[in-house]
Amino acid sequence: MHTHYKFFHLPHHKSQPLTVLTIAANLRSFLFAFFSLFLPIVIFQNYLYLGQQKALIVTLLFFVLLTLVYLLSTIPTTFLASKFGLKFTFLLAQIFLLIFFLLLTKKMIFFAFITFGFAASLWWYSYHLFFIEVSDKKQLGRQIGAVETVSVLSGVLAPFFGGLILESGGSSVFFLTGFILTLASLSVIFFLTPPTKIVSVSLEENFHEMVKRKKDMIAFFGAGGEETIYTIAWPIILYLIFKNILTIAKISTLIMLIAALVYYISGLIVDKLNKDKLERIGVWAVFLSWIGKAFFQNPIALTFFDTIHKVLGCFFVVPLTAIAYDHAKHEREKYIAFREISYRIGNLLAYASFFLILLCGLPLWTIFISGAFFALLPLIIKA
Repeated sequence: MHTHYKFFHLPHHKSQPLTVLTIAANLRSFLFAFFSLFLPIVIFQNYLYLGQQKALIVTLLFFVLLTLVYLLSTIPTTFLASKFGLKFTFLLAQIFLLIFFLLLTKKMIFFAFITFGFAASLWWYSYHLFFIEVSDKKQLGRQIGAVETVSVLSGVLAPFFGGLILESGGSSVFFLTGFILTLASLSVIFFLTPPTKIVSVSLEENFHEMVKRKKDMIAFFGAGGEETIYTIAWPIILYLIFKNILTIAKISTLIMLIAALVYYISGLIVDKLNKDKLERIGVWAVFLSWIGKAFFQNPIALTFFDTIHKVLGCFFVVPLTAIAYDHAKHEREKYIAFREISYRIGNLLAYASFFLILLCGLPLWTIFISGAFFALLPLIIKA
């Protein structure tokens, strides 16, 4: 355990909750690295009999459903956390995730995505709130970078294993494996010792937060929109280009290995350097990666620009998260709820742009231009 405390550069009594949270996050990161890249592809494949465009629309509609449930359940999640505590919401999140995988094995996709929306809302509100409480406020960047590094490292081989199981065993075995991995990660939650004093957030309070923090809100709209295009649209387009699950898995594994090192370096320097400057580096790197993907349509170029996105994107994620945690220090519950809702609105804006592209009959790579636009919006936020 000593190595964990040294790794986080925290006193013994402060690092123990963060260490447990990191272990829980790493297990979950492995799980999500295992299946999240392939989930949009599996849903898309399931509806290809309708034709490519209709299959894309159906796939997007399922993810819109997930996002709407996530958005609408954020405020109720704050009430559950205030009444029963963060350990309860963490556990409930994992239980919903177990149900999600079971429903997918039964091909009950509509209900599965509703369940996934609840699971995501419960987990991420609890995670951000817990992290702010147990972290060292003077070393937020280092700690965020460290957690991200270990999370990425823990999931380096996960896409390859996920692709291998999906190709050899089919979607039912793939989702059943996800269920088993979720079950394995559930036990760690019992060792969490979250803060006891949590207050709920009302819709009115969230509205006031959005009015008061317009720049933060726009930044989160952009981050949420860019996140959606990268996690939903990008895997499907990769599949349409490579036509092979294992090829996508191998490329993703290689890129994640490189990204892990850069995530750690970004965490080390984010507390020492100006967060705004680091954020600008990340924003422009992600912006240029999307522009490159839009105008260079071949496997080598796409791999190159995706490597830039994944590797230098850490300067997009880590400083923005550190800035958000800084801004949340006085009204943590209000700010985290506001952040979560703003991200989900950004998700929905990205889906709207994708639907518009499909309805206008534009080429699919046009969505990369949309990704570049969303990537620029976090420039507005200030530390």
